[in-house]
Amino acid sequence: MTKVKMYDLTQRLSIHTPPWPSYMPLQVQYFKRLAGAHMGQGANGQIIKTSNHVGTHIDGEIHFCANGRTIGEV
Repeated sequence: MTKVKMYDLTQRLSIHTPPWPSYMPLQVQYFKRLAGAHMGQGANGQIIKTSNHVGTHIDGEIHFCANGRTIGEV
């Protein structure tokens, strides 16, 4: 059996993660924050907005070459 080494290149994603210049940074908007509101049970609801160029991601060949494959085709 062949052994495979895997490396985790994931960068932490937060509101402090720097976006690509001129791109919108990650934003988190809370629309529900109920800590222990009902018999000790709480709820949190968030809307997360970000560009696809914030944090760890993979680009398809088409990102670099006009006739390249999309990430779904690779």
